[in-house]
Amino acid sequence: DSSKLHALSVSNNDFNGALPSEIALATSLTFLSLSVNELDSVIPTEIGDLTVLRSLFADDVALKGTIPTEMGKMTALEILSMRYNSLNGSIPTEFGELTAVQTLEIDNNLLTGSL
Repeated sequence: DSSKLHALSVSNNDFNGALPSEIALATSLTFLSLSVNELDSVIPTEIGDLTVLRSLFADDVALKGTIPTEMGKMTALEILSMRYNSLNGSIPTEFGELTAVQTLEIDNNLLTGSL
C-alpha cells in the first residue's frame, strides 16, 4: 500500500523513462530523492498531490519541460532541489504558496522570466 510509504530514495542509479504520475498515490510521503538518474521526463502535474512532502531532491535526472503550477499545492515542502536539469519557462507564481520552503535550489536549468 503506497499510501503508507513515508520515505523513498532511489538516487544514484540508472533508472530511466518517465517519472510515473502514480508517485502521487504515495500520499504519506515526506521525503523523496530521485537524484542522479536518467528519467528524461517532465514533472507530472499529479506531484502536487504530495501535500505532506517535506523534502524533494530531483537533481541531475534530466527533467525537462516547465515546472507544473500544481507544485504550489505542496505547502509542507521545506527543501526543494531540482538542480542540473533542463527545466524551462518561468518559475510558477504558485511557488509563492510554498511558505515552508527553507531551501530552494533550481540552478543550472533553462529557466527564464523574472524572479
